[in-house]
Amino acid sequence: MKYVYNRVIAYVIDMLLVVLISVLLSRISFINPDINKYNKYNKLYSEFNLNYQSYVNDLSKYYGNSEISDKEYNKLVEKYGDIASSLVKYYDDSVIDKKEYDKVINETNKSYMKENKKLYFDLSKYSFIYNIILFVVIILYFIVLNIFTRGQTIGKKLLGLKIVNVNDGEVSIFNYIIRCIILYGPLYYLIEIVGVRLLNINDFYTLSLIISNLKNYVLVATFMFILFRKDNRGLHDIICRTKVISVAAKREEDVEVIKETSKKKSSKDKKIVIDEKEK
Repeated sequence: MKYVYNRVIAYVIDMLLVVLISVLLSRISFINPDINKYNKYNKLYSEFNLNYQSYVNDLSKYYGNSEISDKEYNKLVEKYGDIASSLVKYYDDSVIDKKEYDKVINETNKSYMKENKKLYFDLSKYSFIYNIILFVVIILYFIVLNIFTRGQTIGKKLLGLKIVNVNDGEVSIFNYIIRCIILYGPLYYLIEIVGVRLLNINDFYTLSLIISNLKNYVLVATFMFILFRKDNRGLHDIICRTKVISVAAKREEDVEVIKETSKKKSSKDKKIVIDEKEK
């Protein structure tokens, strides 16, 4: 189990480093001239989602007794403004019955999805440079660095781990690329980079959602494989015919093999000497 923990911790360290490097580079204005617009839309997107969730929670709480009082209605409208527009529409007689409440929720969800898609698209437009930076950093860190260090990223080095092929040899460049695609999802960012330039708001949102879910499913499946397989090999390891070993454990194993080989050789030499004496 310690080995599995070490792999998870190494993964977290590596991803944090990649994100940190990407964020720091994207904050440099001459590298990313869209940084101010990104900050603006990131704030708008976050605030919109928080306000929507808060509104739905408050609406549900106030309707808990199947009635919304004038005081509660005024609080909702004053606090949430346009988000509460469907409530205003059905509260003209100062009463919200169950049928009207369901309509308010349904129309609020539709309004939310429409505005959320638009804000997400705008945010993605101004995340264009950041996604390019993140894509490049992932490639450099998880492919190029692994090639030069022979299977040890910073996270793996700190936790005493190393990537090797199933025969304990070096991993090919092609397999490093496939491992990176499966485990770290650079294609997701590449699709975002291309999609936001070519697709309309609805198509881009749908594609982004599909790719994001697919990436998450693959990641979950990979960690399930690591956790429950006897050899602790993930989906990416199986496809690429690789494994992650503990360097210390491998060193101890090699020492044992050398000792065993020496013992056998010593026994063989003694047997030869005895045989010669008997002759």
